[in-house]
Amino acid sequence: MDTAVIPATMTAWLRADYGPAAGTTQQDVIVPRPGKDEVLLKVRATALAAGDVRLLLGDPQLARLAFGLRRPKQPIRGIDVAGTVVAVGEGVPRERIGDEVIVELNAGGGLAAFVAAPAARIVVRPDDVAPGLGRYCSAGARSCRCRSRSPGARSRRIGRSRHLHRAARRRPWC
Repeated sequence: MDTAVIPATMTAWLRADYGPAAGTTQQDVIVPRPGKDEVLLKVRATALAAGDVRLLLGDPQLARLAFGLRRPKQPIRGIDVAGTVVAVGEGVPRERIGDEVIVELNAGGGLAAFVAAPAARIVVRPDDVAPGLGRYCSAGARSCRCRSRSPGARSRRIGRSRHLHRAARRRPWC
């Protein structure tokens, strides 16, 4: 990892406990380091979806078993992310550095300047899909069809959600 480009701290929007968005604050936090089979992304765009809001509120309460009983394990929201790979962890080829990718994170972390993501979940963003649109394709990283706008281009299925596949076919960029 080239630490000359990666700062020690970053700005992130987070909420340390469950509750409405009004309690979300901007804070400086330590930049995560990619672990085994992970990459570090410099976030270019993040989409906030219904899942982010549900996790922010801790609703349904049954979800707290996985995401934290009294407070979220990951206080930074933002599941759908488009970004650039700036560092890789053990087990990930260095050739991935510089790739423009989209990813659906397990528990959030996208409302920050950098985020560590599992390498197995990232998908290279097509050149003709802008980062701002790529974040909506992060269902792109798992369950959307990301395709080129060029005529005759083939779409890639990534995941198994029929509902998202139907919705994706209606969007010209995903």
